[in-house]
Amino acid sequence: MKRILILYISNISGHKSAASAIEKAIRMLAPSAEVKGMNFFRYVAPVTEKVVNTMYMGVIKRMPIIWQVLYDNPRVVRSTSRVRRFVYLQVRKRVDKLIRSFSPDVVIATQAFPCEIVSRYKLEMGASYKVFAVLTDFAPHSFWISPAVDQYIVASPQVKDRLMNKGVEEEKIKVFGIPIDPAFYFSKDPDEIRRRLGFGPEDLILVMGGGQGLGPIKEIVSALDELDLEFGIVVVCGNNRRLYKSIDRLRRKARHKLYLFGYVENMDELMTVSKLIVTKAGGLTISEAMAKGLPMVIMNSLPGQEYNNLRFLLKNRCCVRAESGDDVVRAVRRLLTDPEYWQRLHTRALVTGRPNASLETAHLALEM
Repeated sequence: MKRILILYISNISGHKSAASAIEKAIRMLAPSAEVKGMNFFRYVAPVTEKVVNTMYMGVIKRMPIIWQVLYDNPRVVRSTSRVRRFVYLQVRKRVDKLIRSFSPDVVIATQAFPCEIVSRYKLEMGASYKVFAVLTDFAPHSFWISPAVDQYIVASPQVKDRLMNKGVEEEKIKVFGIPIDPAFYFSKDPDEIRRRLGFGPEDLILVMGGGQGLGPIKEIVSALDELDLEFGIVVVCGNNRRLYKSIDRLRRKARHKLYLFGYVENMDELMTVSKLIVTKAGGLTISEAMAKGLPMVIMNSLPGQEYNNLRFLLKNRCCVRAESGDDVVRAVRRLLTDPEYWQRLHTRALVTGRPNASLETAHLALEM
């Protein structure tokens, strides 16, 4: 019986979503396999996890230029080598307990921190498990790289090329895409979804800012509400309670129908019935949108990984970049009134997307 350990960090993140997608795919393909998904950061350092998450979100929101400088900076990688070794030594006992108790055949990491730790442990102990590094953005950074990694699962041929330039052997890299919920692989009846979720027959615009509900979502919804076209707005606030309450107040006087959600588990259904999406360039979100062929209006991408994700989308001509609320309104107006333009972005999204990445990753893990 295959034993597979899947590690991520943060319970509200693309890393967790990718891990859950792979776990679900493994259970579909091999119900007898023993699969264990775990928030690795919480396991090895439960107090530190809260502090680091708070600091990270603070930097992203208030000083994004700092993250831009730090992201995939070779000098940062070199200068932190001793610190990372110290961190490993601090968490090693917990890792040893985990590996010995579960005895995994394969360890899958959807974030660089657990990938580095289990890779160091494997090298130090001569462990036999295989390590899968699953990258959840369209650009790699050097913290992922270790000789102990057996397979890199990447989003695009461009990511593969960049890893090879960093010294990774070609045979270790699989271009499967970013793992998303297997539900995106299967077709669903949009009329049934509309009836069940209480949506009307009008075109629906999906507006969201990832699991954290980041970005000027309220301002964008307000701007879209001024458009003199017939449509509804589906707003997903994630775990941002303040945003949810703010949109709830707004919808009482809105001209258009506003459908309001918090954190959702049925994103495949919301995307199935939507005409387009206004969002930031999170790796999981844009991969899900491409799987459904949704034209994307990309706003306020975070520095580092999301900026690289946006560059990928623009290169593949399946999104519109919006720098302001006015840009969003102009893009949405054109997508709703120009069928040929909508069709071009729809087709490019479908061509670029890789909806079966989680199933391919699961199949490879079960084979090894």
